[in-house]
Amino acid sequence: MISRSPAASFALRASAAFLTLGSVSCITVSSPSFMRSPAERSWPSTLSAAQQAAAAARFNVADSLLVDFARTNPGSTGAVETNYWLALYALDPANPASSLDVATNDLRTYLAATGPKQHQAEATSLSRVAGVLSALTREAAAEVERARAAGVAEGAANAHATDVHAAEHTDTTSAASSDAEVKRLRDELAKANAELDRIRKRLTTGGKPPA
Repeated sequence: MISRSPAASFALRASAAFLTLGSVSCITVSSPSFMRSPAERSWPSTLSAAQQAAAAARFNVADSLLVDFARTNPGSTGAVETNYWLALYALDPANPASSLDVATNDLRTYLAATGPKQHQAEATSLSRVAGVLSALTREAAAEVERARAAGVAEGAANAHATDVHAAEHTDTTSAASSDAEVKRLRDELAKANAELDRIRKRLTTGGKPPA
């Protein structure tokens, strides 16, 4: 058996006591459920139900749960947190009712609220991302409008060119028709001259056909 000096034994006991105190200090002490407000008691289950609904792509159900909680428990910590989750679901591409504007407004409301927030850092980052997306969306819409206007102008130019081409084609057709008419008249004139020549010769021979 290893013998320890009184100093070593005291050091071991002090270390054990310190570790015991440290482990106790790490324990999170929460108030008993009966001492918490109705909002504090119901918020975890409401959030869990909303998260499950969103995971099943039932975003309308998730939104309704959060909105109802905020309306029933105004000013509570959970009511403030609903804005963060509503914004998160509004940004989800899988949500048929996703809206960048709605998400931006919910994030602004969340960040502007007083008191501690569970998702301050995340909401700040999401707000920046939403701002960039909004700027890109506006730029894309402006580009589409410019392209549409350019397409209209090009269409008008093409229509004008078509009209000009049609007019030129009409003129060409008219010219061709005129040429054909002139040729027809010339042919008929040649035939008339030939017939006139035969008649003249017949007359000069006393009505006898030429030999």
